Amino acid sequence: MLSRAFSVGLALMLCAPAVFAQDTTYVPTKEYPNGRQVVVLYFGAKWCKPCGLPAMKDAILRMKPLAAKQAKDSSAAFSATVVAFDRNLPDALTFVAPLGAFDEYIVGNDITNLAAERFLWGDPLADKALPTLIVIERTVTTSRQTGIVFGPHRVLRRLSGDSIVPWVNAGARVWR
Repeated sequence: MLSRAFSVGLALMLCAPAVFAQDTTYVPTKEYPNGRQVVVLYFGAKWCKPCGLPAMKDAILRMKPLAAKQAKDSSAAFSATVVAFDRNLPDALTFVAPLGAFDEYIVGNDITNLAAERFLWGDPLADKALPTLIVIERTVTTSRQTGIVFGPHRVLRRLSGDSIVPWVNAGARVWR
């Protein structure tokens, strides 16, 4: 019998080519910049009907390069994170695969993960529905003495449900 860690690793290796082959216009980065960073967090799940609509999947694919360009044009780094609210890894991977590449994947463990605690349940202004997309801006400082330090963030956009696709269709403006 395979260990859970080995099974998860194997599933990620098998699904990674499918995930990364889908979005050729957004290339994730693993570098931590010094300075401003714009981060998009997309919350969804396989069991979420609106999350699985073709228009929503297409909007999420198109949103990343649009937001990344705006960040770059304002001298900020960019990062995209997907948070899958599925209890098991196969369902989470099925949900994220058609959405293209992200810089960070938070999958499994249903609705009890740190991203949900901080940006949905911990934010009284956030809509608690799926799908939800939150755009934040923060500062990042890296040094040998302190390592990586993330400064306070400010929410630039909170979108949910039917507001996501029109926002992307209008250019996915990060700043108001």
